[in-house]
Amino acid sequence: MKHYLLLALMSPLLTLFANQADANTLDVTIDNNQPVGPLMVEVYDDATKYQQTKTPIARFMMPAKDEPLQFEISDLKAGDYAVRMFQDLNSNGQLDANWLGIPNEPYGFSNNGGAYGPASFDEAKVAVADGETTAISITLR
Repeated sequence: MKHYLLLALMSPLLTLFANQADANTLDVTIDNNQPVGPLMVEVYDDATKYQQTKTPIARFMMPAKDEPLQFEISDLKAGDYAVRMFQDLNSNGQLDANWLGIPNEPYGFSNNGGAYGPASFDEAKVAVADGETTAISITLR
């Protein structure tokens, strides 16, 4: 009977800690953005999906500003995440490139990876730990 009473008293505490498991946040600051054209952002938690640019866990658009942008991605599970983005200067919904495939619009990756082409998941991945806010800065090129 003591065990049932102890379990009944501990249940609310266990629920509290269980809810904190997904309370992890990625705090993102974007530098070198232009005041024209929205930023298109994708967040991945899987290397294969990242490589294939399929099914990100989050995809959203940020309005343009003439100052560094900052936003949070919350309710993440602990693990590795990669963020990729571009600023859609002509608002056509895609990253425009020249005939060589070099982007004509500003783009960036978490960890500022991809100095010579698109960053791999390993170059861009950021570890998000339980119960913590992880801050990253992405400089658009």
